Amino acid sequence: MLIVEKPHNLLSVPGRGEEKRDSLLTRVRRSYPSALVIHRLDMETSGLVLFALNHTTQKALNLQFEKRQVEKHYLAVVRGKLPGKEGVIEMALRPDLARRPLQVVDEKHGKSAKTKWSVLGSLNGEDESLVLLKPESGRTHQLRVHMLSLGTPIIGTCSASVYSPSKFITDC
Repeated sequence: MLIVEKPHNLLSVPGRGEEKRDSLLTRVRRSYPSALVIHRLDMETSGLVLFALNHTTQKALNLQFEKRQVEKHYLAVVRGKLPGKEGVIEMALRPDLARRPLQVVDEKHGKSAKTKWSVLGSLNGEDESLVLLKPESGRTHQLRVHMLSLGTPIIGTCSASVYSPSKFITDC
C-alpha cells in the first residue's frame, strides 16, 4: 500500500471533462501504475490518502473501511459558536439532485451519517474554533453539512498540523 499527502484544491480522482483530469490518482499512477484509491478527500481538503498497489490489498483495506475498523480524523476551522466542547451529529444525507455533488439532510431518503466533534481551541477571539472531527461514516461532504447544521460552517483547514491527546501544534 501507499500513503500520499493530498494538497488542497486537487481532486482525489479524475472528474468528468478534460479540465478535471488532473487528480491525486492520476499523479500517483505516473510512478505506481497499479495504484488503486481506497478512500477520497474533498477537493478543498488536504490530508493523507491511502492507495492499494494490488487488488488483494485493495479488497482487504476496503473491508476494513466497510467494517469501520479505520478511524478517520480531520482538523477544521469553523466560524461561529459551537454548542459545547464536544458532541455528536447524526443526520441522514443524500445527494442534492439539482446541485450534485452537494448533499442535503434527508432523514426519510438519506443514508445515515454520524460525526463526533470536539473543540481544540479558539482562533481570532471567539468567532472561530479549531475542531477535531471524527466521521463514523463516510458520506460525501458529510463534515461540511454536519458542521453547517450546527451553524458553524467549515471555513478552512490547517497546514503543518500535529495532534495527539496530550499536545496540539498548528500553523492555523
